[in-house]
Formats: sequence, structure tokens, C-alpha cells
Amino acid sequence: MKLLKLFTFGLFAVFIFSNFTKPTSSLDDKIIEIYFSNKLDIVDLSNIKKDLQQKGIKLDYKSLKFGEDGKLTQINYHVKSGNVSGADETEDTQKEIGFIINNNPNSKYGIIVGEKESIQKRRAIFEKK
Repeated sequence: MKLLKLFTFGLFAVFIFSNFTKPTSSLDDKIIEIYFSNKLDIVDLSNIKKDLQQKGIKLDYKSLKFGEDGKLTQINYHVKSGNVSGADETEDTQKEIGFIINNNPNSKYGIIVGEKESIQKRRAIFEKK
């Protein structure tokens, strides 16, 4: 009988602590990178918007154009996360454009938008400082 009570108490303790512990977040959860290119279609863009919305990030497409193959050819977007926001547009999605949002509390940048290569260069500069 004493063993049953001890077992029940142990099971109850495991249940309580497992439900109230905060999961640790990785660095990957705090840095979000999105790039738009001519490989994406309307379903891809919809999924990107939905995924970001679940993370509390608002992405609005101001204008989109697609080729005969259904792939993205032009985009104009605006993104907002907390108190940072950015926007960009291109008429040539062969060059990837997009953004990086850094939600780390001690980050040296909040958001960087532009062409992929330019974003990567600016990010490297910020991270070296």
C-alpha cells in the first residue's frame, strides 16, 4: 500500500513538472530567414505567410506576379515583427530577395532586408561588431 502511494505521488510529480517546465529555445528559433525567388509559387508564398503568422510575424504581399509556369516573377512585400519592420520589392526574382529577423534580446540588428548576398554581408558585419 505504501509503495502504491509512493508510485502515485511520483507519477503525479512527473506530470506536474513536465507540464510546467519552459522548453529551451535554440538560436535557430530566434533568427528567421526568408528569401523569395522564381522557384516559388502561390502555395509556397501562402505557406510562408502562415508559418510566420504562427510565430507572431506579419507578412503582407503588396503585389505579386507569376509567370505562365505559375512561378513568382515579381514581388512587393512588407514584414513586421514586434517593433521592427521592413519592406522590399523586385521585378526580377531570379535574384533572391528577402529578410532576416533577429529576435535575440541582445541582437545588434532587428531586421535586414534586400538581396540575399547583401543581407548575408550586412549580417556578417553586424555579427563581427
